[in-house]
Amino acid sequence: MKLLKDQYQDIVGLANSFQLSEGDISLVKRRGRINISVTGFSSSFEFFRRKSVSLSANDRQWEKLEHYELNYDGQKIIVANWKDVTHHFGQWLRSNSTTS
Repeated sequence: MKLLKDQYQDIVGLANSFQLSEGDISLVKRRGRINISVTGFSSSFEFFRRKSVSLSANDRQWEKLEHYELNYDGQKIIVANWKDVTHHFGQWLRSNSTTS
């Protein structure tokens, strides 16, 4: 999976809103997944964009499908779009910034 420029900017922007600098964030690609760790946090946030193609039942046309798989705080969650990923990333930042 390739991390898009807009996605990177969203991640850094959210971290900045929690008084974290760009240097506090580490993004590492492991087995196609983007793993985000923050200095001082005990857990990490991981996501993966899965793309597929499916034949629709009604009109027999090929449809491009995309969703994101998240893994953080022992939870595995599937969300439909990038906005949901940033929502969960913000929740993860909020829960970890209060514990660190």
